[in-house]
Amino acid sequence: MSDWIGLIETCLEAALIAAAMIATYEGARRLTRDGFGRAPALMLAIGLLAPVVEGGASLRYSASVHLLAGEMPSMNAAEPAGGWEKAAMTPDERALRSSNAARINFLLSGRLVQFVDLAGKRSTFVPNQQDLQDRDSLVRGQRSTESASQHFQERGVQLLSSAAAFMVLGGLIGLFQRRRRPSKL
Repeated sequence: MSDWIGLIETCLEAALIAAAMIATYEGARRLTRDGFGRAPALMLAIGLLAPVVEGGASLRYSASVHLLAGEMPSMNAAEPAGGWEKAAMTPDERALRSSNAARINFLLSGRLVQFVDLAGKRSTFVPNQQDLQDRDSLVRGQRSTESASQHFQERGVQLLSSAAAFMVLGGLIGLFQRRRRPSKL
């Protein structure tokens, strides 16, 4: 039964979008066939409302998710001015902070950078098993975020282009019907 969660909402959304596309088509067809009138214009406006609002929201959401996903790798820990060796810290504090900065850089960007050890010498950060698992988890999360952003972008483009296609198709068919209708004398 848990597989059915969201099925009703999905079906209702699909029915709403289908009705909106039909209203868009019919409104555009009647506008081009009969000329401007309140009923066809209202039908076209109501038909365009759902795809434009939903498509625009999907595109905005995709852009904001893409922007947030792009910020993550750029948040690297930097050395203090003059390097870790010249920082006004105790050797223990310097070693702890520089190794934490190297770990953060590895987790966020995958780069192995140098840190200052307790003896004051620079060493290249060597990630442990937990760091490797955390980095892998972060990369998988970024990929799924990018996938979700791509999905929302595709949905927004699909809704807006479908609405435009139904409107153009309705307009062309209405224009064709207008030419074929016998004139009244």
